[in-house]
Amino acid sequence: MFEVTVEDSFAAGHYLRNYKGKCENPHGHNYKVRVTLQGRELDHAGLLLDVEKGLLPADKTDWLHCTASGYQKIADRVEVALRARLAAG
Repeated sequence: MFEVTVEDSFAAGHYLRNYKGKCENPHGHNYKVRVTLQGRELDHAGLLLDVEKGLLPADKTDWLHCTASGYQKIADRVEVALRARLAAG
């Protein structure tokens, strides 16, 4: 069994709807993502995952000023990006 852990970070903005306080206004946070993958086989280059390609999209501009409402929307964006990246190999 092979295992690789990759970390990435990004900044994203959000706001909380129907919340009275400073968090109802658009603001940002820094996020860190850590993913550990396991596999029984390596690819033709001897890799489980090509970490040089990165884990998340290189261009996260739309995440920086997104209008996501709450943390779940940010998590959804990360999940979609990770699934796409892993499907691409």
